[in-house]
Amino acid sequence: MGSAAARRKEQPKRSLSDVFNEFAKESVRQFPDAKGKLLIHDTNESATYGREDLDKKSEKSLSAVDAFVKRRTKDKNRQTYADTSKQLKLFFILYDEPVNENHIKSLPKKTEKEILYILDHELAHLVIKDPPLEGETERYKSAIGEAIADAYAMIRHYQRYGTNSAHKSSIIDPWARAGALTLNGDDIHFSTLMLEEIIKRKDTIDFKALDPQQTAELARRFAVKYTPPSSVVNNIFKKMKPVQKIYDDEPDSNKWLKELARITLDPQNDAITFTICKKILDGYLDGRTDMDGRSYSTKGAYWDNIRARLQKAEERHSREDILFNIPQMKKKTPRPRSPKQ
Repeated sequence: MGSAAARRKEQPKRSLSDVFNEFAKESVRQFPDAKGKLLIHDTNESATYGREDLDKKSEKSLSAVDAFVKRRTKDKNRQTYADTSKQLKLFFILYDEPVNENHIKSLPKKTEKEILYILDHELAHLVIKDPPLEGETERYKSAIGEAIADAYAMIRHYQRYGTNSAHKSSIIDPWARAGALTLNGDDIHFSTLMLEEIIKRKDTIDFKALDPQQTAELARRFAVKYTPPSSVVNNIFKKMKPVQKIYDDEPDSNKWLKELARITLDPQNDAITFTICKKILDGYLDGRTDMDGRSYSTKGAYWDNIRARLQKAEERHSREDILFNIPQMKKKTPRPRSPKQ
């Protein structure tokens, strides 16, 4: 009886086209400004979604749209991105992440979650306005835009699947974003610290009660408050240079991972560097596969020792916070008073 009830509750798997169709329709319902403008192209099936809903397009205009899509998909350096075309009045998303051919007609739930995570990120670039950023550097402005998109994608994931979802994206999550900074030099998509702040509050925010505008506003707030300035990011990247050099030379060995462990446990570390290094290490110690398709064996006495030292350092970091590895005043033990004569 119990197993039959469980089977009834299971949602049927959807096809790739089902997911894209529903996402396109849902997006224009949530963001009316995108109605008649949103166009999504999936390179897996060379399929375009939203074309039939484009506002008042003549055959000539639709031909121009088709030519636009053809140019974008023929780009040898194409990758997943979002862009606008003022001339064609388009909000355009190109989805260029490979999906297993055997899964296209019946997507595993994990794959569906990954696709929606990425689509939400790209949609945010199109429909959420950046906050006023006069006086900031161009790098920081770009980082804010990416942080808003990451925050929106995470919030939407919680709205769809609940805050207990164990899904971990190989592209968009705190671990992946930290690894991209360290190993790939991607300082624009470094949203690790901000995403961790959302995770800290996942059980205090009623995500499902948020309407689309509140969802967008919350994403903006997290991005503005918790995106580190360029100086902080540059400092982390500088400290990670030895790791990146070893990784570039020998990516399949674990030498770079051992160097990362050394830097993480350096007694001169600041709090933020420790946090980021430990975040990356934890993923590999847990057996995760990174965005480059690599994972590493971390069994044996060496790595057990690293785990034990990391745990002690984390306990100290939790107590000391910003004062991590800063000398602190020792409490004086009061001398016992001598008895009065």
